[in-house]
Amino acid sequence: MTIKRAAEIFQIDEKIIRKSIEDGMLQKRKIGRNIEISDDTKFIPVKNDIQAFLFQILRYKNNPHLPISRRMCPNTDSLKFLFEYLYYKGYITEYKFSEDITVLFENTVLTDEATDLIFNKYRVDQLKNINFMPISINPTLKVGLNVG
Repeated sequence: MTIKRAAEIFQIDEKIIRKSIEDGMLQKRKIGRNIEISDDTKFIPVKNDIQAFLFQILRYKNNPHLPISRRMCPNTDSLKFLFEYLYYKGYITEYKFSEDITVLFENTVLTDEATDLIFNKYRVDQLKNINFMPISINPTLKVGLNVG
């Protein structure tokens, strides 16, 4: 389908679709002078939204008591489409779908591609290559609790 047709179907601006293609979130094909996306496209992934969703999974894994927003996936179908997309793009490993989002998040494993997307690949590479310096403590300082 053309970008114009996709904009009509999904009721979003053509610029958003073009940006998703530019960001590598959406596959395109060139037919003549026209750029088209697959006719079976289920949703238009936006890079910032995908980053935020993956970050939400990461935050939940660090703090399981954190409430999970369903704003991006308000229903089961949208959640299923999103997880299919994340798997297809290599952001998550194989998963067993569950309508219970807490169970789904608990059993989802993010890949290095996901952390690269969330935190920016350049920054992740910097953090992986840090040579840690030993912590030097000033021996003249008195550290401890005053018990009195």
